[in-house]
Amino acid sequence: MTQVDRYLETVGMFLPERQKNDILSELSDNIRSRIEDREAELGRQLTDIELQDILKDYGHPMSVAGRYQPETGGLMFGKQLIGPALFSIYVRVLGISLLVALAVQVVLTIALELPTDGVFARLMVHVFMQSAAVTLVFVLIQRMAQEHPDQWGWLTGHADVVTRTASLPKISRLESGLQIVLLAIFIAITYQFLSVPDAGIGPFKLAPIWYALYVPFILSMVAGIVQSAINLARPNWVRFHAAAQVGFELFSLTMIGILLAAGVWVTLAVPAEATVAAEQKLVEIVAYMNQTFFYGLLISVAISLYQLVQNVRRYRRLSR
Repeated sequence: MTQVDRYLETVGMFLPERQKNDILSELSDNIRSRIEDREAELGRQLTDIELQDILKDYGHPMSVAGRYQPETGGLMFGKQLIGPALFSIYVRVLGISLLVALAVQVVLTIALELPTDGVFARLMVHVFMQSAAVTLVFVLIQRMAQEHPDQWGWLTGHADVVTRTASLPKISRLESGLQIVLLAIFIAITYQFLSVPDAGIGPFKLAPIWYALYVPFILSMVAGIVQSAINLARPNWVRFHAAAQVGFELFSLTMIGILLAAGVWVTLAVPAEATVAAEQKLVEIVAYMNQTFFYGLLISVAISLYQLVQNVRRYRRLSR
């Protein structure tokens, strides 16, 4: 696949299906016509760098797609936060995430026989948090496109769409920004659940081990935000980033080890009015939940070990 083909493929990601083929055909003709004119002028085929220059003149694929669909709207707050090319995708992703939040609340309410008077409040919390997370992710993607109009390979996984000159390694500001947002959301969720004694859903309560680790959890996420903020301001501090990641993985393995040693992660507060059959059903559910936590923690150990090895190798390579 040529550079032009990959460029057109990326533009197509942001075009409406009904007009996609027609727009790409027109854009392809324009680009190839310009290439032919340039080659005729030079009397030879264009080099890769000269092809890149022509594509750069057309602009970021997201911006190009936006020119063909100005009627799709956008998100603005003083200035444009999400352009028309991203807006339709943003609306779909946001809609799916909100439907998932609604479905989760309905399933939990029915399966656990929770009181219906608190459903709306719980749903609003999920709606707010998911809307904020999805919106911030798309705002950061839009900013990435605006600040780096010649970089779009990360959208399709084709890193060689535009071959950039060799440069010092840097931590993506998009990655740092996303990490700050996600950690802030996790801190809010952790505070919501662990700052209240006997937190849980209905008769299912969090085991005491979670409250014992509440402060370390919060401090580790705050440290993660500080690290991301440093790399946001100093993206070339890649060695610092690698060292920090090694520290975080070691901390994660320690916390997971403590959790595994606890053996119980969900407890049961049997309602006074529960029948013997209902109590037995709740006991079975708690046993299943603890078993699920156990396997989930084992998987987390494997992931953390893999990430630790990768980050140690990365740190050693950067040190050399």
